[in-house]
Amino acid sequence: MDKLLFSLLDKLPPSVVDNQTSMITIGTTLLVLLLTLVYFVFISKRRGGDRIAIVGLSESGKTVLFSQLVGRRNVTTLTSMRENEATFKVAGKPITLVDLPGYERLRVKSWEDIRDKTKAIVFLIDSHQVTANLRDVADYLFSIMTDKLVRSRRLPILIACNKQDKLKSKAAKVIKSLLEKELSAVRETRLAALDSTDGERDEGYETLGSMDKDFTFDDIRNRVDFVDCTALSDDTSPAQLESVIDWLGKI
Repeated sequence: MDKLLFSLLDKLPPSVVDNQTSMITIGTTLLVLLLTLVYFVFISKRRGGDRIAIVGLSESGKTVLFSQLVGRRNVTTLTSMRENEATFKVAGKPITLVDLPGYERLRVKSWEDIRDKTKAIVFLIDSHQVTANLRDVADYLFSIMTDKLVRSRRLPILIACNKQDKLKSKAAKVIKSLLEKELSAVRETRLAALDSTDGERDEGYETLGSMDKDFTFDDIRNRVDFVDCTALSDDTSPAQLESVIDWLGKI
């Protein structure tokens, strides 16, 4: 093809050849620019925004965690009614944290407002009350992990098991096992409810693992990490957030 093109150009007058060559050069340049633009648009859509969303049930300690990371201080909080947003540096780079309300009626809208700007998620769990709240925790986590944007962008998720300073709090390894069993039950319940109403199945049920076996976190494409932590500090017991900060520094 190239030989044919150059043989034709050899037969044309110099002025025409120059014009043809210029047109080919311009066309090639425009094509490269177009492909570059398409590539960066695709990458930007895949990567999403620059926010780290802190989510979890009410009273799991999200606002305390947020305040400790941003201002290195405790706060006395009630149920959050709106998002808190601030920037802090970790590993020499700025990170924007957004603390979302945990109250069910508020968290859905807050998540919709921030989801397109999110590049990672910290899901906070009250390790001391996890047994009592296990179904609610699993149900909320299921909604996060089956979110189409979370799946398509493969947003990394940190499940931070808070309040490890309290007696009888469950360790991260134990909570992981409890959640895997509970998420299997949530998956079956949601799928059964969908089938009973003749609804259209969302593809998220497939990406959250196979219905032929119990769910494990290894079944999904998102990176999911578990850490132990303590957000609240006092005079005798400082906050233990090194594992959370290390994770944020790697995102």
